[in-house]
This record gives sequence, structure tokens and C-alpha cells, in this order.
Amino acid sequence: GQYKANKSADRSNWLSLWNGAPIIVNRRSRSATYAETSFVSVVGNIQPDVLNDLGDERGREDGFIHRILFAYPDRMPRQWTDASVAPEVLRAASTVFDNLWELTSENSSDEGERAPVALPFTHDAKQLWRAWITDHYNEQEAPDFPENLAGPWAKLEGYTARFALIIHLARWASGEPVNAKAIDAASMACAAEITDYFKSHARRVYTHLHATPDDKRVLTAVAWIRRQPQGQTTARAILRAGVAGVHTSDEAKALLITLAERGYGACEEVGAPHGKSFRFVFRNMHPTPDIKE
Repeated sequence: GQYKANKSADRSNWLSLWNGAPIIVNRRSRSATYAETSFVSVVGNIQPDVLNDLGDERGREDGFIHRILFAYPDRMPRQWTDASVAPEVLRAASTVFDNLWELTSENSSDEGERAPVALPFTHDAKQLWRAWITDHYNEQEAPDFPENLAGPWAKLEGYTARFALIIHLARWASGEPVNAKAIDAASMACAAEITDYFKSHARRVYTHLHATPDDKRVLTAVAWIRRQPQGQTTARAILRAGVAGVHTSDEAKALLITLAERGYGACEEVGAPHGKSFRFVFRNMHPTPDIKE
């Protein structure tokens, strides 16, 4: 919606694009374009501090950000590599796309338009889907389920079906002996695993939304401690590294106490060569912290 006189129109179209709804695109330089079945794929990156910009600027919850699948892996040390994609891998990927394109051509009209085709689940896949969706619903009904994850979890229901479809047709297109007309249990099982992956990253991303300055200090400290051996540190190490802007031993100790209070782990005083040492140990390497709005 940025850089447009009518910001709401573009945002509304993007909301519709997520589920392939018909859209009308108006441009001053040419006549309106009508897309009966719209498909757009978007891949990109964003800095954690500007995640809130994806929300509605008027503060409404329109579900735009809930449609985005986030991947937020741990930071890896940078190192040079001469590795490249092997030619046989490129050929195999090209074959998959060629075969998928030919499959859609089988459903084309005389005018060349490609009609959508519905693929059902096999019996075994339907049983897996029923079990997965039941667990997915139960997860959302749990008393301790974070309220800010309700929106993205609702969208993951549809995404899981999409994953199953993509995986199954990619398997067929790569030469596996599968039926291209029905999604089997193996594809559904893979889809469930992919959804679990995106769930874990969504939990991490949504801790940055509406985060206060104190929340950001906590997240900075958590990221630093996760990189330490066995997920442990001391107030002295926090101070020495200047984590999250800590300048005194009291500030370092207070920061670790805050981490413990938010459920990240436990603090304890342990013996050290020169007296007592205040140590922090992660209880869970991937908790869902208590972020204040």
C-alpha cells in the first residue's frame, strides 16, 4: 500500500491474492485488468526491527501479516565457500518444472486457458489430515496458547493443504511412481512436518511484534546466550561482553533475573574461585516468552 494515492486498494488486492480470488487492477496509464484466478508468489527478507511495518498503519487487524510464512533461522558464522549447485541438480529441477507445466497443459481449453483441477486425498492421507487438523485445533484451544498466534495458526490450516499438493505433484514430476490425481499419505506427512517448521519460526517472529524496549533487550540477550556452550552464561560474562547494553554487574544480574521470570530458564548462585558467581541456564532453548504490548 505504500507510495499510492489510494493505499487501501493495493492492500485489499494483496489480501485477495493469498487465496486466488478474482481481482481488478486499475492503472491510470491503461484500462483496468481483470484477473479471474490470481496467483502471485513473493519471496524476500525483512529486518526484525521493521516487522511492525507489515501491520495495518491504522492499527486494524486485517490478517495481512498472518498470510506470510516466516523463516527466522539462527545466525550462522559467515565463511567463504566455492560450493555451487551441481549441473545434475539444475537439470532435475528443470525437469520438475517442465513436467508440471505439461501437466497443466493437459487441462487447457482450446483458447489456451488453464483450468484449475481439484486433487482429493487418498484414504490414508485423509486419515493423516484428520489427525493433524485435530491436533492443530487442540493446540489452539489450550489455555496457554498465545493469543497473538491465533491469526497465523488459522492460515496454516490452508497452507498445510497447499504444502501437500505441492509436495505430491513435485514428487510425481521428479519421476516418483505416484498417482498425479490424488494426494497420498507420504505427501501429507511431509506437509505436516513443513508446517511444524513454520510454526516454530512463527513463534520466534511474533515475539518481535509490538515489542517494548525491554522486550528487545531480552531478545538480544537470548540470542547471545543461545550461542554460548550448552546455553549457559554468567552475569560476569554478560557484563564482559556488554550484552544488551549492560554496563554494571547489577544490570547484568537484573537482566538474567528478567530472563528467568519470563520463562527462559533458571538463575542460580554457584561457587567460583573468587567468590560467588551468578549463573543462568536455559530451561528451554525455544520458549514462547511473555511479550508485553
